[in-house]
Amino acid sequence: MSEGVLFPRLESVIASEKRRDLLEGGSRAAYVNESELADLLARPRAFPPTGGRAIALDELIQFRAQCNQVLEDSSSLSSREFNKVVDLELGRLLFTLGQYSIGEFGQPQVWDFLTLALLPDVAIRRISSDDGSERTSDRSFDKLTGGSRRHVLQRLWRRWLVFGAETVCSQQLTEDDYGGMLERRLTLERHGVAAMAAKAILTSGYTQSKRREFARAFLRNLIAFSGVVDMSESDPGNLSDICEYLKAQTDAMM
Repeated sequence: MSEGVLFPRLESVIASEKRRDLLEGGSRAAYVNESELADLLARPRAFPPTGGRAIALDELIQFRAQCNQVLEDSSSLSSREFNKVVDLELGRLLFTLGQYSIGEFGQPQVWDFLTLALLPDVAIRRISSDDGSERTSDRSFDKLTGGSRRHVLQRLWRRWLVFGAETVCSQQLTEDDYGGMLERRLTLERHGVAAMAAKAILTSGYTQSKRREFARAFLRNLIAFSGVVDMSESDPGNLSDICEYLKAQTDAMM
């Protein structure tokens, strides 16, 4: 796949219909029809009128098969292990798919297409593994809405984009860690600051509830500190000094 690949957008009216069907019908509404996918790709507003190559249907179908293979390979695992393995591998596949199209993957309508048109069964399976139910609920609305920080697939891609393969593959950061850092603009948009925050949390020495308490306090201190101190990513030494100072400050609060 070459640079400048364009991904399809799902029109808001169609996305709303598909999202409602999934929320009401769960896995029964997650059937994917290749001819319908072809029709969606052929719609006038499917791709932006900019330079680049529109991704082909067979590439999307191949990607879909890879995602379903991850689910099949993980089906015998416990719910907790299933979520860990699936989140890691789906994130890897999504990041690889969009590595030359980061701008495209910043578009909510692209995520609506990927989730609601291409991978509805994958999305429903992952959501249902959180609560043990085959049927989704109104609480799943954000998880099926492109652009939401809780989006079932977009949040996995963001982990790879922000923290990189080494950190994500180590699986040392928890759901709470990712949520806390990816829900804050400072750490979401500045990857060097995010890496610094992740290092501080991972080397804090705390475990379980104390670790969560430390992480939340550290991130609050980080946001407050960013208002008065330059956190330029061009000076790693400065970020390291800030990290150590904030760790000590947060430790004193524990």
